[in-house]
Amino acid sequence: MTDSDAAAAVRRRPQQPELQGVDTNTGPMWAIACLPLVSALLDAIPSPFGAVPRDVTSTAPGPSGFSVTVSLVLLVVSVLLAVADRRILRERGIIQPLHPAWELFDPVYVIGRAVVVHRRVRGSLSPLWLWVATSIASYAVNGLGH
Repeated sequence: MTDSDAAAAVRRRPQQPELQGVDTNTGPMWAIACLPLVSALLDAIPSPFGAVPRDVTSTAPGPSGFSVTVSLVLLVVSVLLAVADRRILRERGIIQPLHPAWELFDPVYVIGRAVVVHRRVRGSLSPLWLWVATSIASYAVNGLGH
């Protein structure tokens, strides 16, 4: 790719129009920010099926099927929330918000979304800070419970 090709690609990229006072705080994003604490609280609930050993030679308990199921359900919920968040941001005029697939990599969506909305429209970083706080709290809950 030559310099002129790169310059042409940049010119073709849709530019974010100047948006004043657009609200970037969405319900789905606030829910995503709270998911670490929800996950920690659900992990603190003893499995109704008991702990399952990691393998036949180990006596250390591994994750239970209940724990794995809860984790998968929370992952699906978080991706669906990211899809809803992206749709709302588009409706509010934000061009190319972060793709919801990044939610599969836990901190990437929250951090990336905060960077995108802050750089493009000076959006709020509050959901990012809430996510940081709930992540720290979830580590504390898991640390105390184990």
